[in-house]
Amino acid sequence: YMDCMLPQMLRRASHPAFARSAAFEAIDLVGIDGARFWDQAALVRYRSRRDIMEIIVNPQMRERHPWKIAALEKTIAFPVAPALHFGDLRLLLALALLAATALADLAIYRRSAR
Repeated sequence: YMDCMLPQMLRRASHPAFARSAAFEAIDLVGIDGARFWDQAALVRYRSRRDIMEIIVNPQMRERHPWKIAALEKTIAFPVAPALHFGDLRLLLALALLAATALADLAIYRRSAR
């Protein structure tokens, strides 16, 4: 499923917003056997609902859609290790611009004070 999904996501600027290691085995399993142990979890941010719809109606995805439906009939819940993360690249850009502005102001006002 991801062999087809990943190129579609990358074309539309979708990116992982959260990826962590498992902290413990699964605490809730429904409809699946032998899936108690996982090593990673991930959450993906899509740019818009339109991007998701374009991926869904793509003819390549129709072939793989039964795999997605089969996965939805099952639930696996497991805890992940906590860590600091920035889920949105826009936040990082805003913080970088804020820091650059603060440094520029400091340099300008230090010169004018002399």
